[in-house]
Amino acid sequence: MSDSLNETFTRHLTLLHNKLREISWKPGPRNPGEVNVDARDRRLISKELEKYPELKGIVKVESKSKALSLITKALDDAGGFKLDMVTGDEILGDKGSKLLTYSAGDVNDDGVTNDDSDWPSVSNSRINFTWEAMGDGSNKVYEIIAYVT
Repeated sequence: MSDSLNETFTRHLTLLHNKLREISWKPGPRNPGEVNVDARDRRLISKELEKYPELKGIVKVESKSKALSLITKALDDAGGFKLDMVTGDEILGDKGSKLLTYSAGDVNDDGVTNDDSDWPSVSNSRINFTWEAMGDGSNKVYEIIAYVT
């Protein structure tokens, strides 16, 4: 009887161990208050960003803030993400690149995003934002490339 119980226990322990390995392969967020996005979310965000030729360098924009507003719209349209605050000194200059952080909102059963200001930051993905000025003075426009990492 004892051997049978031991075998059953060992079998269940092995099954539990294998199940835990299945669900824990993906690294979790590094800090409390952070979340990870999966490949599906990245594809949705990428698809939304690609809708804007201004974010692919095809159409030039008059300001970097115009491009940031398009990124904000794309993140929202992808299902309740929002661009974290970008300060002016982060994107100074005629040419540069910045990895922008974004947050994930809670979507309720009706598909409406919770308007809470404490959305968790996404820890495993960023928006790569690269810009270069073209022209000068009042004719200055920016070529912007933006994509999700």
